[in-house]
Amino acid sequence: MKALAQSEIIALITDLNAFADSAETLINTTQTNYDKDKRLLQNRHSSALSNLDSTYKANCSSVQSKSKQTIADAKKILAEINKLDEKLSSVDKYYVKTKKKKEELLSDTTSDAYEDATDYFETLGKIKDSFKILYKKYSEDILPGLINGLNYLFSSQRKKDYEELIILRNTVVAFVKEIEEMLPPLTEENLATLKEDYFTQRGSMVERQKNEAATFESNHSATLDKVADKICTDLDNVLPDEFVDYLCTIMANYAKVVHKVNASSEIQDEVLNMCYLDYPVDFFVQSKIVASIIKEKCSKLLVNGSIRLPIMMSTRNAPVWMIMNDRSNTSMVQSFTHSILYGLLSSCPVEKLTYTIVDPENRGNSIFPFFDAKKKLPELFGEKIYISKDEVADKIRKLNEKIENILQDKLGNQYENIFDYAQSTPDYNLNVELVVLYDFPSGFDERTLAELRNVLRNGSKCGIYTLISYLPNNDDNLSREYQQSLQSIIDLSTVVNQKGDDFIYCGLPLVYYTMPEKIEFAKFFSKYMLIFEGIKNRGIAFSPLIRKLIEAKDSMELDSHIEYISLISVSVLLKHLIRKFIQIKKLCMSVCKK
Repeated sequence: MKALAQSEIIALITDLNAFADSAETLINTTQTNYDKDKRLLQNRHSSALSNLDSTYKANCSSVQSKSKQTIADAKKILAEINKLDEKLSSVDKYYVKTKKKKEELLSDTTSDAYEDATDYFETLGKIKDSFKILYKKYSEDILPGLINGLNYLFSSQRKKDYEELIILRNTVVAFVKEIEEMLPPLTEENLATLKEDYFTQRGSMVERQKNEAATFESNHSATLDKVADKICTDLDNVLPDEFVDYLCTIMANYAKVVHKVNASSEIQDEVLNMCYLDYPVDFFVQSKIVASIIKEKCSKLLVNGSIRLPIMMSTRNAPVWMIMNDRSNTSMVQSFTHSILYGLLSSCPVEKLTYTIVDPENRGNSIFPFFDAKKKLPELFGEKIYISKDEVADKIRKLNEKIENILQDKLGNQYENIFDYAQSTPDYNLNVELVVLYDFPSGFDERTLAELRNVLRNGSKCGIYTLISYLPNNDDNLSREYQQSLQSIIDLSTVVNQKGDDFIYCGLPLVYYTMPEKIEFAKFFSKYMLIFEGIKNRGIAFSPLIRKLIEAKDSMELDSHIEYISLISVSVLLKHLIRKFIQIKKLCMSVCKK
């Protein structure tokens, strides 16, 4: 399993953000369209029902009004006839005479002009027309003459007209009586028919609208399925399940070995050191739906609701770490560098690691937790800590010489890095070197800065990795060339900004393994020394017997293993190694007790 470059993890976070934005936009657009279309459908349905209700109410009102108006109009005609009758009776003796003679005779006679009529409203219309003709005749033609004392010469015609008037009056009286009796129940019957038709139409309309709404929701559900499929597909493209499993596995592998001495000959998964970024899903993703999908996809990586992603310093793609010290807490900066120092000590095979410490301001005190380790194993620290400008310049020069030698004599055009070369050349003694620059750029002049650039550009290919603790210099007297050189160093580095007790990388705080406390580190280093002594004296890895001693957790377990080993036949060399180990282990335990 090969480690990922940090840039790939940052690209993944960028892709996650882009995916979340895209998914949220798709969901919001889908929801907006759904809400708009549903609102239009509901408005259309509501409008149709409202129109039906209004039409029904209007029809009922019209029927009721027409019925009342018909009776009123009929009574009005009757009143007008009665009024005309009174007027004629007061001015025409012949009319009175005719009325007395004919009224009783014609009392039951009505006009046969309306016998075939089947509609009250139509009959009333005809009566109105007949009345208009008679009213005009009497009110406009006859009455004025009678009132003025003129004789109406055609008495036979007068008789006929008067009889017609009496018959019309009888007809209207009968009509009024009939419609007053018959029209209300007919109206109620008509209203009942309208009501029945209304509820039938309304029921059909509601059912139709219900089906339309169901079809609409079904179509929306299908659209949501398509949206969900697209979102899941897009997320699979960003984070395939295999990649999630890879991230989970490589972090789990590192967690298993981070506090153990690497007694093998290889760096597991090519990981020199591992920090983590926690991607807070709920903070970056507004949509709860999208956040839920991402969390479900990355369930194996979730820590307190955030996706934990590894930031790996690997043998192939190790960046130049640069911690920007904000001067708020120097001890935290040192603690962060110690975690990386310790990480490489756990990851690299024993005897395959060298620290180069440049500490011009604190004169070596920046690595105080490693003082005992430096005393026991000076080789691990390259024999010295570089303090003066001359020492720094000389060391940077030697690093460049080493890089040039490896690039030209080892890698050439055939190998990508020194690990590839070592894999094809078993006899090559590969050594990883971690260069730690404290309070940078203190101790560096313009020339040394220029030489450092080559170390940063090509060091990782040659197994030389750099960790820089940058302490900003507010000196305004720095030359322009010096400032440009500093900026070029920053440009070649992966910058981590200190913010109090936190270290921010690409906008997110780094999570990292802290170096163990003194007692635990002493136990760790005692095992490291045991393996180192074994390699130094035998040139091979320890046997299972020695491994039991290495893994001993306390003095009782240690004594038990020693007693077991003493009972079996061992070589003189093995006995010598056991004695060495016992001395180291007891010394370590005595230090721990102190």
